[in-house]
Amino acid sequence: MSSRRHRIDSPRANYSIQQQTSVIASSQTTTQTVTSTFSASNATDTVRGKINTPTSPTSDASLNTVSRQRMSSPPNTISLNQQTPEQMNALADLWIQHLLGSLANNSSNQVSLLTAAKISSLGRTDGKIAPELLPQALSDLKKTKDAQGKVALSGLLNSMLANHLNQSDAGKTIITMQVTVMHANPKLAAISFDDMIKMNDHNESAKIRQQMANAVTDQVNACIDVALGSTRKLSDSHLPRALLDFWRLLDSRLVKEAAKNPALTPEQILTARKNLGIDLLSTRQLHPFALKPTQVLVGGEVKTTRVTSDTALPPLATTFANKMSEAFLAAWPAFFADAIAHFDA
Repeated sequence: MSSRRHRIDSPRANYSIQQQTSVIASSQTTTQTVTSTFSASNATDTVRGKINTPTSPTSDASLNTVSRQRMSSPPNTISLNQQTPEQMNALADLWIQHLLGSLANNSSNQVSLLTAAKISSLGRTDGKIAPELLPQALSDLKKTKDAQGKVALSGLLNSMLANHLNQSDAGKTIITMQVTVMHANPKLAAISFDDMIKMNDHNESAKIRQQMANAVTDQVNACIDVALGSTRKLSDSHLPRALLDFWRLLDSRLVKEAAKNPALTPEQILTARKNLGIDLLSTRQLHPFALKPTQVLVGGEVKTTRVTSDTALPPLATTFANKMSEAFLAAWPAFFADAIAHFDA
């Protein structure tokens, strides 16, 4: 199954509406609270140090150590899956094979060459593999088969890093901001896709969509400031450390494969690395996470619905997720440049 950028399934967050609504008296107040909390100069609760790459314990440069102050955790702390270096490396191998087009070739372990023609579409589809072909290191991960009996690489990543995103500052902010949007805009939140389809006036429909886009701006910006840091520095990111570790591992593998093709220019290789990061962090993680759980108004009450397709989502919820992806892309060049400087140091 292929997916458009910024559209796949992701792990479901474990937050109750009661816990979330207690901290969001209004959209503006909540957004200000989140951004000010994460910029506090005296925050000391969590320390982010070096991002570890399992394959090279001595070649990676240490990141600047910065202080953190996390958002309040739920009363019952959820345990995080502890991925092993073997799992990280095994999934990275499969991921790179898929990106280069050799995953479907079961007759050879030879990885296809990275070419200029592959760079523009790098990561636009989700990799799939038959469960019996999985490496031993990944055999214990939770696997969901599709109609063809295959498992998605993104699903394996979610299983390997289960609970890491929704327990991170970035994940908590996305959940809180999503609920804020739905509560602060009850009239817009109550509009369904069916309502939009039934509108005969194109101008009225466009007007409502613009209202939704305007309504989520502050919350979207808060999410990106936490996920990528208000300074757009890797050391200021509140994405899960394990996810950043995996990105760094994938990036190093991609650079290694790119070096095998002397026809590639440095600019083309850099573009490939940019696309890889966008695919992993935004398309496969942040955007789908922003769509689940979705809060909808039912009989005047906010309830959580398990979504199965875009058409089942309230337009305001999809607007929130899509605008967050757009904001991610706008912030990406600065964040990527800083991250790559660390990766290549």
